[in-house]
Amino acid sequence: MKKIVVVILLSFGLVYCVSGQTFITYVYQYQWSLQGGDPAGIALDDSNNSYVTDYSNNWIQKFASNGAFIMRWGTLGSGNGQLNQPMGIAVDAARNVYVTEKGNNRVQKFSST
Repeated sequence: MKKIVVVILLSFGLVYCVSGQTFITYVYQYQWSLQGGDPAGIALDDSNNSYVTDYSNNWIQKFASNGAFIMRWGTLGSGNGQLNQPMGIAVDAARNVYVTEKGNNRVQKFSST
């Protein structure tokens, strides 16, 4: 059976991730409004850590599977490692993080650390 993950990103700062096969097996509620402003994209790695793009603050935030804040990176700009309106995000099997940026019209690759 395929594993299905449903992510609901709410504009007022709550992120819900629901995963399971035929039943809902777990639900995460991230109170990430304490950490930032405008969530635009979210991705999960194989350990269920979540990565959230923040469109207005030009950074990425990483949360543990229990919702605990782990780290944040990014500043406004167009150089390597800088972000301008990050939108989409994906994590591969090696935990590399790929971020699309509306403002810079590019995709950047980051390590998960």
